[in-house]
This record gives sequence, C-alpha cells and structure tokens, in this order.
Amino acid sequence: MTKEYNPPFREQHQTSGCVVPVAEVGDSSTKAFCAQNMLTTTAARRPVGFQATATKSPLVIIALITLYLVWGSTYLAICIAIETIPPFLMAGLRMLIAAAAVLGYAWYRGVLFATRKEVANAAIVGGFLLLGGNGLVVWAAQKLPSGILALLVGATPLAMVGVSWIFGGEKRPSALTFFALFVGMTGLAWLVVPSRIDVAHGIHFPSAIAAVGATLAWAIGSQYARTAELPKRRSVAIGVEMFSGGILLCLAGVLMGELPRFHVANMSWQSILAFAYLVVFGSLVGYSAYIYILEHTKPALATSYAFVNPLVAVVLGWALRGEPITSQVIVGGLLIIGAVLLITAEKAQSTQPLPEKEPELP
Repeated sequence: MTKEYNPPFREQHQTSGCVVPVAEVGDSSTKAFCAQNMLTTTAARRPVGFQATATKSPLVIIALITLYLVWGSTYLAICIAIETIPPFLMAGLRMLIAAAAVLGYAWYRGVLFATRKEVANAAIVGGFLLLGGNGLVVWAAQKLPSGILALLVGATPLAMVGVSWIFGGEKRPSALTFFALFVGMTGLAWLVVPSRIDVAHGIHFPSAIAAVGATLAWAIGSQYARTAELPKRRSVAIGVEMFSGGILLCLAGVLMGELPRFHVANMSWQSILAFAYLVVFGSLVGYSAYIYILEHTKPALATSYAFVNPLVAVVLGWALRGEPITSQVIVGGLLIIGAVLLITAEKAQSTQPLPEKEPELP
C-alpha cells in the first residue's frame, strides 16, 4: 500500500497557527510568515546531507512562475467572477468544491478521521479565515480595483504581528518591527484615508476598511489555531476548514439576499470561467506549486510571493481592466510591501518561531 505523502508541516501547523486552506492561501498574499514557518519545520526534519534543489532547477522556476502568476491573478479573477455571480455564494461554492476534492482525497487515502473536538476547532478556524477573511475580501471586491484590494490584503503579516503580540503572549516586537508596522500603517492610510480617496478611480472607503478587516480576521483565526487541537492529517484539517467556511459563506449569501440573484442563466461566460479558474488554478494548481517550492528552495525565495503577488495583481488590473496606477497606488503599495519585507527579513534571521495560509485570502 502506497504511503501518503505528508510533508512534516502538521506540528508547525498546530503550534504556530500557520493555517493554509488550499483555496485561500494565495489569495491574500499574506502567508509569508506561514511559508517561513513551514519551511523552517521542514528543514529541521530533513536528513543530514540533504540539500534543497538548486534555484535554477527547471521545475523550481516553473513552480515559482506558476505561483506568481496564479496567485497574483486571483484578485482579478474574483472581480470578474462576482460581476454576475453573487459574491458570498460564489466564495462559498468555491470553498465547498475545493473541500470536496481535499476530503475526497483524504477518504481515498484512508485517513479521513478526526475527533469531534478537532472538527469543531477546525470549523472555528475556517469561520475566521474564510467567512471573516475571504468573505470581507469578496464583498470589498465589488467596489475596489483588484490591484488596490491585493495591496490592502497584502498587509496581513502586519496584522499577524500585532495580534500575536497583543493576544498571543508573544514577546514585545523589536524596534525594527515597530518601524515596519509604522511604515505599513502609513501605506494603508495613504491608500484608504478619505482625503486620499480618488472617487473617480473607484476607491470606496467602506470597502477598503472591509479589506483591512479581512486581514484582522485572518490574523485572529491563525492565532486561535496556534493552540487549538486540530485534525492530525493536514488534508483533513484543510478540508474541514474549507467545508465549514463554505457553509458559512453560503449562509451569509442567503442572509444578504443573494439567492434570488443566483441564476445560471444570468451568469456570463467570463464569470463562469473566472470561477472555474479560482477553483482549479487558484486552489489546486497554486497550492501544489507552493508546497513544491517550500520543499525545494530557501526561505527567501519561498516567501517572495508575498511581495510579488500584489505587484502582479496591480499590473494585471491595469493591463486587462484599465485600472489606473496612480501615485497614490504606487506610494501606498511600496510602503506596505516594504513593511512586509522588513518584518519577514527580520523573522527569517530569528531563531524564534514566526507569529505565523497560508494560506492563501481571496
């Protein structure tokens, strides 16, 4: 009987709060901390003499390009999908389909088991990450350009630091981390403060606040997962999180009055293709590339998607949808990405565990 390939991420997944739902990890461009945590755990368990695949390996390069393009394009795909598909129902169905695939794989492998407590905890995590995180993202995507949405959600590592310190009992952040938080908050303010809003370019203040709220939901869910007892098998934990999140998203859609507007006949082929892209590429293909990179590269390269994906999203939004790249977007985006880079670079040199997809928001 073939043994299931199960990279040694489970222990770190449970102790560090690094929760990486298949369908979400790349959407938020938020998982630099998660990637670093996973890679640190993996490296510690590699056999003596093991060396990661060279960066110039064709498979590594292909996986990296795939990760950048696929996860960097998920925000654009979300904006296209919700043009004719109600946002919460779209996100919920996406989660449920992905959950069926993951749990089906676990069942095929004969590892679909967990205690009631583990299932309940995974469901709570899924609620925070997917209803709170992804739900707010898809709602904000109705009024925000995809590039700006990606930049705002890309600040999730900043929220991770704050939540870990205030609620998680982490040690006081260093002066460099405080500086990075200040820089990142300045970038967020530059993008969303009403006096900076360019109404003609469609930047909607409540939606921008919702996008920032999504980063807090991800951080709180990840913090809860640090001490929660979750299913031992990574595939089962991810599947339960996505299933519970999908149910909650669909319920939210019903409560928001989306059901009467949910008709296949009213869906454009562009929205249907975008939805299929999110399920197949954003979830399964992107996640597979992510895991391969974690297993075969160094931390700096494995976490680089956190800085590249928002840039890809901005360029794609400009090229395919005519979203303007103004000085506001450039300055705010550079401040946010620079802050995330500072925090990640410092944590990469630290011997302490990072304050945690992941997984990847949208």
